[in-house]
Amino acid sequence: MERYDICNDGADLKLKRTALKIAACSMPEGQPIGHERARRIEKELNRIELFGYAPMFLILHNLIKDNDVKPYEVISNGLAGSYIAYLLGISKANPLDKACPLYDEICMGVLGESRPSFELRLSSRAYRAVKGSIPKLPGVAKVYDSDNNVLQGSDGRITSPKLFLIPDYCNKMPDEFKDKFKQLSSITIIDSKWCDQLVEDVEKYGYFPTEGQIKDPSFLKQAFDCLKSGDQKGKDLRDLFYADTEGFLEIINACNPETFTDYIKILCLWLGTGVWEGNVKEMIMEEHKPLSEVLTCTEDVYEKLLECDINRETAFMIADAVHRGKFFENNGRYLRILSERGISNDIIQFCAKTQYMFSRAHCVGLAYYQLRLFYYRIM
Repeated sequence: MERYDICNDGADLKLKRTALKIAACSMPEGQPIGHERARRIEKELNRIELFGYAPMFLILHNLIKDNDVKPYEVISNGLAGSYIAYLLGISKANPLDKACPLYDEICMGVLGESRPSFELRLSSRAYRAVKGSIPKLPGVAKVYDSDNNVLQGSDGRITSPKLFLIPDYCNKMPDEFKDKFKQLSSITIIDSKWCDQLVEDVEKYGYFPTEGQIKDPSFLKQAFDCLKSGDQKGKDLRDLFYADTEGFLEIINACNPETFTDYIKILCLWLGTGVWEGNVKEMIMEEHKPLSEVLTCTEDVYEKLLECDINRETAFMIADAVHRGKFFENNGRYLRILSERGISNDIIQFCAKTQYMFSRAHCVGLAYYQLRLFYYRIM
């Protein structure tokens, strides 16, 4: 595997020190960070160092920290499976949550070979603050707008609602790799109206709902009952995230969610292609399988294959192929592996019918945002 390195000037060590310091500060005074956290941090840092991603994490961390971006002003896409991203404030989803575990494999691959998606969606206010500081950040070589214009300096020309940050390249990297790396690794910063809505709510009501509040069973029951209803309040909630009313209503009414984890599964069913219709829909509505027993996302497939004693690398490879709707590629190799291992026909059929499948990590981040919007309108 090739490493498309960028000029880091000690970025690996700085990232390690920053992550460990934040992890230690998050613990009660005098308590160690613990084996599980330490193992996860070391595992991710090794992959980040191997493929040269440390500067990317530090650039995002510095953008948020230096511009005093509030937690409700940022949504992260693509990094929700990373514990390092969670520690650095880039992602709101804690991958070590036992009820809804996330895997760094989904973010970076088993060996670190999958490029993480470095993307931040910011409120308009945070976006305005960030865009002026971007050209001053160490490690940023060029900034492009959505029309592919090169932007330099903080002279007011950065007005695009979407920016692409290209890091510096290591001087020792061969010239022929530069264009290839530019296509592979960039940071995307987006001016998001979704974040603006949450900012308006926080300022209007004077508080930001905690994780405990949005996972409280009594709140979730009210939220789900409202989402399932055909009245105006239910429609207003669904309109907050531009849900296709008919399709979403069918899924949520058929699945009867009760928990935060259930809602994640419903989002995965709704957002995927070939996951609900002609696939899980029949399992739930005709075979009466409970939501907890059906596959809905990349992590569900990954976990199920690990339970069937398929090794981690092969399990991820197959789950990633299903995620992309490429289960039958490689001359049917994945199908043969599952058949030879005696994997149940239900699992094989799910994999075969799926055209595009979302990750749990992506939907966890979305759910945190949505449920907070719901909270203001229900409680």
